[in-house]
Amino acid sequence: AKLTNHLARMHLDADDKSRYLDRLFESGYYLNECRILQAQRTSASDARNQLLDVARKHIRQLLTTFGQSSVEWSEKLESLQP
Repeated sequence: AKLTNHLARMHLDADDKSRYLDRLFESGYYLNECRILQAQRTSASDARNQLLDVARKHIRQLLTTFGQSSVEWSEKLESLQP
């Protein structure tokens, strides 16, 4: 999560907006994929719901903020929607 946040800041501060974008999407994709997989393997419903909520919110945030920049990554992130 820290890597994704750091890459988002680097992307927003960069003069070349394409420089960090793929890395940002890739880290966000795998972060949320891991959250979803962890939720699927968690037996406690509260913990499972919390992980899925965090994943949903983060995916929605990435799509809203950066989704116009890459159709390919937007589709991949949307495919994760739990």
